[in-house]
Amino acid sequence: MVFLYNMLIFFIASLFLSLSAHADDVIVTFPDEPAIPKPIQINGNLLVNQNVSIPKNISLYRANQLSYSISRLLEEAAQPYGYFDMQCDVQLQTLQPQVQYQAQCRLNQPIRVTAVQITVTGPGKALLENDVKTKTLPLKIGDVFETSNYDQVKSMLLEWCYHSGYLNASTQASQLIIDPSTHTARASIHLDTGNRYMFGDVDIVPDIYNRDFLRKMSPFNQHTPYSDFDLSNYRETLESSNLFSYVSVLPDLGKRTERHIPAVVHYEPIPKLQYGLGVGYSSGDNFFYSAGIQRNRLTTYGTKATVELLSSREYSYALGALTIPKTHPTRDFYTIQLGYRHENIDYVGDDRNVTASVGHTVQTEVTPTQTVRYERALNYTIDRSSFEGEPTNKTHFLYPSMQYDIFARAEKSHIRFSIMNSLKANLKALLSPTNFAKVVSQQRLVIPKLPLKNTIVLRSSQGYIANSNSDDLLPLSWYFYTGGSTSVRGFSYNSIGADPNNGYDDNSYLYTLSFELQHRLFQDFYSIAFIDSGDASRSLSNSRPSYAVGSGFLWKSFAGNFEISLAKPVRNYSSDQSMSTRLNINLYQPLYQESR
Repeated sequence: MVFLYNMLIFFIASLFLSLSAHADDVIVTFPDEPAIPKPIQINGNLLVNQNVSIPKNISLYRANQLSYSISRLLEEAAQPYGYFDMQCDVQLQTLQPQVQYQAQCRLNQPIRVTAVQITVTGPGKALLENDVKTKTLPLKIGDVFETSNYDQVKSMLLEWCYHSGYLNASTQASQLIIDPSTHTARASIHLDTGNRYMFGDVDIVPDIYNRDFLRKMSPFNQHTPYSDFDLSNYRETLESSNLFSYVSVLPDLGKRTERHIPAVVHYEPIPKLQYGLGVGYSSGDNFFYSAGIQRNRLTTYGTKATVELLSSREYSYALGALTIPKTHPTRDFYTIQLGYRHENIDYVGDDRNVTASVGHTVQTEVTPTQTVRYERALNYTIDRSSFEGEPTNKTHFLYPSMQYDIFARAEKSHIRFSIMNSLKANLKALLSPTNFAKVVSQQRLVIPKLPLKNTIVLRSSQGYIANSNSDDLLPLSWYFYTGGSTSVRGFSYNSIGADPNNGYDDNSYLYTLSFELQHRLFQDFYSIAFIDSGDASRSLSNSRPSYAVGSGFLWKSFAGNFEISLAKPVRNYSSDQSMSTRLNINLYQPLYQESR
């Protein structure tokens, strides 16, 4: 019996549904479309389809009878948009294949906002009242009243409260008075903030890195006022540590108490071992190869070891580094380095050195658009260098160094600027071959989003070496030379500043300048055109800049820039007097994960 009863109910329901059309079988058109705003038309059709049921095979008489109901629904649909006096005359147009009506509507005078009063009460009044006065709200005096704007103002007020920890905020005491006779609307919005929540414990999972170390990166402490901004700032700080492939910082609302909201950090660590390979080619310098291996998570504080190797015809090096975080792996850390370098400069000489250094780096975000990076180090170098035709000069010396970098961007125009300054100096009395100071400054300006999908990149550099005694030479690799695919394109590596008629080029001055126009072709692929120039000399009075022009293609990949370009010298004062066009190819592969 139960089965038969259920089948009977199902049959009756199916019969009822078959006798009715779907809501989209009713269509209302507006011949005076420009006069009736599109949102009112859409809302009107929606309201009609929700409230009018059209039986299948409806009679003409019954369909005409529904016209009055539809007109009332259309008039109701205009009220959320401030038109309480709209009048509609609805006429049936067709029955097949769909029931269609035509509405002739007159909007009449709209309701306008004549008063907006916002009052804030509760413990958060002093914090939020100021924000309310400075924010632009969608509900303004003189505007046509729209229900959505009124609701949006209340939502905005509650959202500001929630972001600042006032999770019990309410606007229930607000009032909206609409007077159709005078066509006015007065809004009185009352915001009660309620009590503010505080931060509770910070739970961190999994247990791979030291939890106390990660907690110290937080911009808030337990019992400090809750803020979504602080949670977001904490997540960005953790992401910038390069310890994680994924990290999230969220409030644990399920465990909140009467006054406290705990936070929970979930993360996935980066792999223990990463490696990378690179290759490049220049028609003047032939191939170069590079490789890098990085061992992460040597300790639970994020200590890592890195080995880098590079080999080319004129230049090669090997570098091992140990990075030990102090308070943050990329913003406050110590570095211990040991490196070997070999450099051969045509017509000038050969240099080999081993350098050990200990340094401390601090990076600070001065403003949301400006970052400063400061590094201090103590270095010890053992060097064997010889100028062309001269006996090998053997030196070992201790010297301090400093690096000061500034990175800035314009918030609206997306213009980016960086300046990197380095200083090395020491006195002969303090284990140095001579009294010296070496200063190098590099600048980069990027102006993106110009008309026609263009970007301008300007690069420049300057260098100066002060040496108190010209007879006490510094290592050959310390003096300035330029040219090559990464500096002044179109010339051989370090050929600018090398003079085949003078094998004793201890250049104390350097300057380079590059102008590059990048035109976006699609996605991250660009065509480029550039002018590079520069010189390295013993004195500025004898300086003769060389420069070249070129073009090519650039791919801004996630690993860095991959460039293929041709550059032709226009004026050549380098040691290689060839005016032939040079091909440059630079390809770099990033660190890949190998194991976790």
